[in-house]
Amino acid sequence: MPGRVTALPPGQGVTLGISRYEVVSGDWQEGYAAFRRYFDMQGYVPPENFDPPVHWNQLYDMTSWHTISGYDDRRQELYTLAALWGEARKARDYHCESLYLDPGWDTAFGSAIWDEARLGPQAEFVARLREDYDLGLSLHCPLAAWCETSCYPAEALRMDEDGERVPGAVCSGSRQYLEMKAERLLKLCEDGATFLMYDGTNYTGPCCDPNHGHPIPHTPDDQASNYRWLCEVVQEKYPEVLIELHDVHGSGTKRAILPKHFPHRPGWNVENWGNEYMWTTFEDLFTGKMKYLDYVNRAYSLPMYLHISLINDNEHGLALWYTASTCRHLGIGGTHPNPVVATAQKGHMAKYRQLKRFFAQGHYFGLDENTHLHYLPDVQEAVLLLFNFTDQSVLRNEGIALPAAVNLDGKLLGNLGVRVGTTGETQTLFLNTVVPPRGVRVILLQQRDRVQQTTVIW
Repeated sequence: MPGRVTALPPGQGVTLGISRYEVVSGDWQEGYAAFRRYFDMQGYVPPENFDPPVHWNQLYDMTSWHTISGYDDRRQELYTLAALWGEARKARDYHCESLYLDPGWDTAFGSAIWDEARLGPQAEFVARLREDYDLGLSLHCPLAAWCETSCYPAEALRMDEDGERVPGAVCSGSRQYLEMKAERLLKLCEDGATFLMYDGTNYTGPCCDPNHGHPIPHTPDDQASNYRWLCEVVQEKYPEVLIELHDVHGSGTKRAILPKHFPHRPGWNVENWGNEYMWTTFEDLFTGKMKYLDYVNRAYSLPMYLHISLINDNEHGLALWYTASTCRHLGIGGTHPNPVVATAQKGHMAKYRQLKRFFAQGHYFGLDENTHLHYLPDVQEAVLLLFNFTDQSVLRNEGIALPAAVNLDGKLLGNLGVRVGTTGETQTLFLNTVVPPRGVRVILLQQRDRVQQTTVIW
């Protein structure tokens, strides 16, 4: 329910949005497809030529100092230039395109001020990162609900109904906070950051300060509008900067709280968060929790971002490929303790980079929970992923009808284990291939006249 309804004064009214009803022939999957078509037509799709940088997240290998409450701030000791250059080398070795810095690069948690005294000027760091490692710079930028409050004016704190400040609670609607935060974010972009993650977006709570510039009381809907503004003020000046905006009510959580199109605007360069599956990704595949990402993609074309730890993945890259398939923007990090597995994972990333356009720009189809297809209509090609979440090898010997929106007609390159046939107006994938235990088969369905390599084995 819109927050304005719950705060409606006596005798006042509120205008609600339009309710849309559509009769759909078919099962629930046709319902999902109709839902996605509607939002696609409204412009809720990835930006044209969407090409988000593949991230290497330093968090998984660098000793963490901040994630457990009560730990002392040890960034001076642990979050050093030497450690970051070591992570940059890994990013290059794993075929990544940008070094993503999770908390620790700033002067204090959530300050959004680059710690020049410890790390040198940001612009110089960005220049060396590009010149020596061919990498961009991406930054974690938590908002009002998750920050060191001393980094912001005391006037930005929440005020209760009695006119008293709420200690340690920044108001996400205070102009004092928003204007200062915007200024700092713009400075980060000026000095070379090309990606900003807006974490810490939990609702900060009601506020009754008449000098904050927000309605009283300050509602979750007001916060959503404020954070949309915080995206727009950055992209007005730096439209090329990609922003990931966490759920503006629930932030870092595996609970789906808001529709994924809210508070987005059609066509803007902002993506959603992959619902905190960054910690136990491999485990979440087998509990079924990560299937949520599959169903989000069935309902929306809006891009999602997620980084995962390779430490918990296997030699088949099962978690890596599932994340790549369900999140148009991929981040990785962490060095597997088994060097054989680590080498295999580097190989998977090299393959991903070759196929990246299918995942970042392609039309997603969940043919079933173990079968994903990414289709590029301009070249009539696709990437097929066959997942196996069991402890035994699985023979996929079956036919799967393709959605009407997929046209793989033409002279496809013969692919061991997969062929495309046509029955009437329906195209069918005929499979005859084995998927290893806890593994995945990634198959490129490529037109013969576009083949650049005579032998391609995935």
